Amino acid sequence: MEHLTKTQIVMLVLLVSFVTSLATGIVTVTLVNQAPQPITHTIGKVIEKVVSTEIIEKEVPANTKVIVIDPEEKAIEVVKKVSPAVVRIVAEAKKSPSETSSEDKALVDEEKTDTTNFDDSNAKIAGGTGFFISSDGHILTSAESVRDPNFNYFIIKNDGTKLASVVLSASPYREIAVLKVEGSGFDFISLGDSGLLNVGQSVIAMENTQEDFKNSIAIGIISGMAKSGDFFYTEAVKNLKGSGGPILDLSGKAAGIVVSLDKSATLGKAQAINLTKRDINDVMEFGEIKYPYLGINYRDTENGTMVAKGENGEEAVVKGGSADKAGIKEGDIILSVNVTQVKKENNLAAVLSAYRIGDNVEVKVLRNGEEKTLKVVLEADDK
Repeated sequence: MEHLTKTQIVMLVLLVSFVTSLATGIVTVTLVNQAPQPITHTIGKVIEKVVSTEIIEKEVPANTKVIVIDPEEKAIEVVKKVSPAVVRIVAEAKKSPSETSSEDKALVDEEKTDTTNFDDSNAKIAGGTGFFISSDGHILTSAESVRDPNFNYFIIKNDGTKLASVVLSASPYREIAVLKVEGSGFDFISLGDSGLLNVGQSVIAMENTQEDFKNSIAIGIISGMAKSGDFFYTEAVKNLKGSGGPILDLSGKAAGIVVSLDKSATLGKAQAINLTKRDINDVMEFGEIKYPYLGINYRDTENGTMVAKGENGEEAVVKGGSADKAGIKEGDIILSVNVTQVKKENNLAAVLSAYRIGDNVEVKVLRNGEEKTLKVVLEADDK
């Protein structure tokens, strides 16, 4: 050693340092790989956060506030927040007056205000999932969950409370229904804006259909959006057992609702929440879902909807109705309502269902080979 030059000593020190670092790295990797999964998972998350933060710091100006969101932690936070608002819907067969004893009637009255844990072993069928959309007891669910008029529908909250509900209205176009229970101060889920959704965005599907679980969830990404924006596709829905549950964004707002389940499909389909808002507003204002109509009899054609007499000779245009007031005549072919074309696959009733009573629309008609645009004020079908 004493005969080595300074340069040789420096090179020797560097070599020893390199060998030591290499050996330490090999030992560390070996120990990490042999560690229990929770430890490796935590280390992985820490490394991921550090790397992500370093990348962000390089790309974002120094005076910009950076927030790193962990999707897993955010999902847990959202589920805890909204779980009290997600309920199970059960259906019990109605009894005829002769089958209903005074004891049964007293029990039903008691159940309306019961706040104890509920044993629903007598429930005939599980209706599905629903969720509170207001603090005063309005609940959104799928139409198929409450479709059968021969049943009474009850909701079961997370704490086991059973409450009698009334089906206020069910939409034949939106496949959704709105229920109401007596009371106030209920936890509810705010409605988001499905127009802001993007393909690749993470969403959480929730349901409450099984006795063994208060709530169960499935997490997935939005795999596709319908051109109309009315529906989106996500694998999260494929793992559900029933319909009516909310699809949540990572802020905890309802981005959609599960309205039907097709197990044969590759992806699950959910109805965008914006499509239901019109119906919910109707229920809040009128107590039921109401759809406007033109006041005509018609038949669908390849080119549009032709105003024509009914099958039993009913007048083509109802006197005093919206169409009559706007100047629509028998023989007119309705081509569009505002910018939406009227076709066989998107007929007049479906197009009008997007509007509310009192809305002003422009209806384009073809009359004797000439297109005309007529202004129409939509009215309710109160027949």
